Amino acid sequence: VDFSLVYSCWSRVYESDQCLADELFQAFGRAFLRQDLDALYEIVTEDFAYSIMLAGEPRLLNRR
Repeated sequence: VDFSLVYSCWSRVYESDQCLADELFQAFGRAFLRQDLDALYEIVTEDFAYSIMLAGEPRLLNRR
């Protein structure tokens, strides 16, 4: 999993509000590890794209 984009967005939020950034990052991590797409989509923006690697190829999951 490439977390560079997640980290990039998180670091911009962190600079403006550290407590909010920590809460968002923790909630994202919990949802991600539970593979709970409903919870994940409550945290991210509308243009968030969730993708996984299948057989070495990225696959975009565009629905829950």
